[in-house]
Amino acid sequence: MSTDKNPAPDGWLLAGVALVSAAVLLLQLVQTRIFSVMLWYHLTYLVVTFTMLGFAAGGTLLACRARWLEGDVSRRLRNVAMLFGAAVVASYAVVTRIAPDSDHSVNAILTSALQYGLLVLPMIAGGLLIALALSTARASVGRVYAWNMAGSALGCALYVPLLRALGGEGSVLLAAALCFAGAGLLARARVPANERSPTAADASTSTPASGAQLAPAGAGRTLPPWIAAAALTLMALFAPKLAFEVPLAFSKGLPAVIAYSKEDPESPELRIEETRWDPLCRLDVVGPGEDVDPYGQRTIFQDGDAPTRVPFGAAQLSEDLGQKEALGYVTFRTRPPRVLAIGIGGGLDILMAKVVEGIYPDDAVVDFTGVEINATTIELMRGKYRDSTDNRYELPGVTIHNDEGRSWLQRSDERYDLLQMSGIDTYAALSSGSYIMSESYLYTVEAYQDYLEHLTDDGVISVLRYRFDPPRENLRLAAIAVEALRRSGVEHPEQHVIMVGVYVPFPEGWDIDLDYGCLLVSKTPFGPERVKLYQRYAGINPDYFLQWAPGVDCEGEFADYFASVMDGTDDEFVANYPYRIDPVTDDAPFFFRYHRWDRIGEYLFGDDEQLTAAESAPAMSTTRAQQAGRDLTDLVGGEPVGLILLLTVLLESTALVLVLVLLPLWFFKRSGLAAAGAGRWVLYFFGLGAGYMLIEVATMQRFSLFLGHPGYSITVVLFSFLIFSGLGAAWAGRSDDPARTLRRGLLGVLALVVLLNLALPSFFAAGLRLDLPLRIGLTVAVLAPLAFLMGMPFPSGLALLGARTPALTAWAFGVNGGASVLASVAGIMVAMTWGFSVAFIVGASSYALSLLAARGLQRAS
Repeated sequence: MSTDKNPAPDGWLLAGVALVSAAVLLLQLVQTRIFSVMLWYHLTYLVVTFTMLGFAAGGTLLACRARWLEGDVSRRLRNVAMLFGAAVVASYAVVTRIAPDSDHSVNAILTSALQYGLLVLPMIAGGLLIALALSTARASVGRVYAWNMAGSALGCALYVPLLRALGGEGSVLLAAALCFAGAGLLARARVPANERSPTAADASTSTPASGAQLAPAGAGRTLPPWIAAAALTLMALFAPKLAFEVPLAFSKGLPAVIAYSKEDPESPELRIEETRWDPLCRLDVVGPGEDVDPYGQRTIFQDGDAPTRVPFGAAQLSEDLGQKEALGYVTFRTRPPRVLAIGIGGGLDILMAKVVEGIYPDDAVVDFTGVEINATTIELMRGKYRDSTDNRYELPGVTIHNDEGRSWLQRSDERYDLLQMSGIDTYAALSSGSYIMSESYLYTVEAYQDYLEHLTDDGVISVLRYRFDPPRENLRLAAIAVEALRRSGVEHPEQHVIMVGVYVPFPEGWDIDLDYGCLLVSKTPFGPERVKLYQRYAGINPDYFLQWAPGVDCEGEFADYFASVMDGTDDEFVANYPYRIDPVTDDAPFFFRYHRWDRIGEYLFGDDEQLTAAESAPAMSTTRAQQAGRDLTDLVGGEPVGLILLLTVLLESTALVLVLVLLPLWFFKRSGLAAAGAGRWVLYFFGLGAGYMLIEVATMQRFSLFLGHPGYSITVVLFSFLIFSGLGAAWAGRSDDPARTLRRGLLGVLALVVLLNLALPSFFAAGLRLDLPLRIGLTVAVLAPLAFLMGMPFPSGLALLGARTPALTAWAFGVNGGASVLASVAGIMVAMTWGFSVAFIVGASSYALSLLAARGLQRAS
């Protein structure tokens, strides 16, 4: 209940805060997609850091300029919201005109740092606005915080439909339009104005000074922001690329392929025929153009790379049993196998199944089931390219499911003769919403256990991956298979594996040091007869050779590895290998991380002979295709690019937190640190910021398989956290005993984190087979109590701080935001090293730190 002395927040203020918060969250999610398109998966998690950094810096800016809380605050709120919207458009107009560079050079790192800095600027305005709105709320800060969270949840819910409808550029423009619409609402807000210049602490926690008046509603100031909102909305709907167009790093495959087609006079010149945005990736269809060759082969690129061929017309007839995708079929000579293919893309695996049918009697049909995660790819194949591909997805014996392959398989009771995965990767998109480096649940020990359980007695798993020299991807796959076989009770796993090396002829002029390898894993041992089939197959085709097969004299790293498996010394072999090839698990599914941390120093500062020779060699002209090939080799595992960039982000984030948050507080609010209990208060808010971020990101990851789609995991988990944390904050704001509310909230968070960590595996197993709406509902129900409790400590702490040590409130905002920034990067390192369960526990430990600090403060008071 409000009084004149302590008025409730104005409805226009709450609505404006909600709209701007929706814009922030929508922008953050869209930015993860845009960064993945412009650059690579390594940099998409930057979005989290510069969003949190901008908010921390905005809050600090207000704390250092508390006089902004005087006078006509509603006008100031309107101006900051308009500044936010304008900065969003301006920053993207500039960033997208800077040539993206994603290799490992100093220039690439500096370019990324510049882009990072530019995109922080609008987030500083967003952070300033939210801090200003919270400061005007005074004793009702919990209610404003709740609307802030609710608006963020709205932005989360809008993300998927808007991205699909408007694309990346249009979604950014619509987010800016929401900022201006929020400005129009805030201009009408009746905000308490102060006659004196309070501290940020006074503003956010105390009642107005004597004589304070409500600023008049600014009805005459609403027209300009609404005009801007309307203009941006129209541009988003009808001409989004007038403002900016998302470019691609040249080291990606799509621009390199187009450049090569222009350099090669014998190749048709290629172009992008169609672009569609999807929460998983941006799809670009590349071909000669329908006006030039409507039946020429097309290629679908995902985020500018990860291509999948779509053979049209005569190209469909060129597929034959000599291709690498047919290796899994070699063992099935007498009967058509029952096939499950994960990640079918343009349907090349379907064509291969139809080619194989030719070796069986006329009436034989391969029973083919395909699982494709990307709904947009399926729409293209069943829609626009239906006739061009002879309705490939609907051929006799073919069944297609739109789902994540591993999740779908766990919900199935079917068994298959052949489980095929042809070069599926996640270089293009992230399954946890880009908060982590490239992870894949298709290449873990638990995944291979699932595959083995769904094979018939003589069934085979066939997986195509890149083959490096020295090997790493395929050798790690072999180690994963060995561990999965051992967990399944197999005593001699080396007898269940065949490794076939494949030479791939890249176009002339491409400097790419990559080939393929095909790992074959059988549920039963490969007997002499089946091994001879592969020996003959490799003997006939000069592009194939055996790297390992039971009973065959092979040489090289695979032979050495399987010799150690037979000797029981493979753990030692893995530990001493120059790259990380240890089996990865669902808890730390970083299959593509092959480099060790000490490799970074060696690479950057060591005396690598090849690097030294390359640097000292005379300069030579390099075609764009050659350079793109070299960059691609580095980025898909040739060099530790991801780890280098991760450290770069950590260093830059730390420096920016210091410059934008801590140093301003030190210069302008240093006196607050002299207050009693200052150290404990700093620890309290640090723990809240780090803990919330760590638990939220780890939870998104852990629900990915259960919900069956990374997009669902992002939206459902994030939506649940925002909505129920907002409700928790609103409830805490009504409490007449903040100390008790704070204490109960922290104890509840710790108890539920421990409980969930123990119970989630059983929960996932029990609910996995339910329909998706039920699984979504259960997810929300399970996360609601935790999120509700996680929303209570922050506003409760602010209320206590304002009553006891108001001079420290600025430090509370700054330290909390800075901790969130650093936790978003440090959490990646924790998960990569020890797994997401440990990251979850570290998040709980951060809350425990806050609880200890709060208890110390209580004893001191």
